[in-house]
Amino acid sequence: MQVKASEKLNIGFVRRGFSPSGGAEAYLRRVAGALAAAGHEATLFATKDWPQEEWTSGRIIRIEEEGPIAFADELERIDPRKNCDLLVSLERVWRCDFFRAGDGVHRAWLERKAQFEARLTKIVRRFNPKHDALLRLEKALLGDGGARRVIANSAMVRNEIVRHYGFADDAIDLIRNGVRVSDFGPAPRKRAAARAQLRIGPDEIAVLFLGSGWERKGLRFAIAAMAKLRDQQMRLLVAGRGKERKYRTGS
Repeated sequence: MQVKASEKLNIGFVRRGFSPSGGAEAYLRRVAGALAAAGHEATLFATKDWPQEEWTSGRIIRIEEEGPIAFADELERIDPRKNCDLLVSLERVWRCDFFRAGDGVHRAWLERKAQFEARLTKIVRRFNPKHDALLRLEKALLGDGGARRVIANSAMVRNEIVRHYGFADDAIDLIRNGVRVSDFGPAPRKRAAARAQLRIGPDEIAVLFLGSGWERKGLRFAIAAMAKLRDQQMRLLVAGRGKERKYRTGS
């Protein structure tokens, strides 16, 4: 698609669900804000979860269905291309122009997870319709007629897409998550106060595990690694969202 510098576009974005602290949501707001500042319009195709006030760069077209397959089916019926020049999806849907694989490769995650699961858990998971739905969508999206290009935020995800689905490597753009430097590197006084509040000594090393969905992000392995180190000078700090009781009793 050739675009003139003066041409104004309407870019469609797809996201199912909403989390105030979600990385995908923050990414979408930043991208949409930058597009709006450049004179373009950003249309969001989302479920009712996404608050209207959290999308100020264009309009929201609501999708009533919330399940993975039903959501993708309704998106197809709406036919976003009638309203948008390009469609960028952060969800596994049947097809789009650009797919940002911010949630990783579900097939690869299930394979890794199976290595550490009890036999009964594996059996139960096989009958979970959610996993089957995500795998169906992922296979369609990364196959012929699915996404034209893919955006991966890590080399691991890029390699897994190529290995599991045979997607063309030259059609995957590796764009790592950006960091707003001004939000980090606090002044020495603030740093000292924060460490004192967390009861971290001046000679201790603080290791931060940050993520939404601790099981999926691998908190159990971070805890196990710290236990193996047996370094009394290292402290593991955990932030985000997860089942706190599970990890407290297991640590």
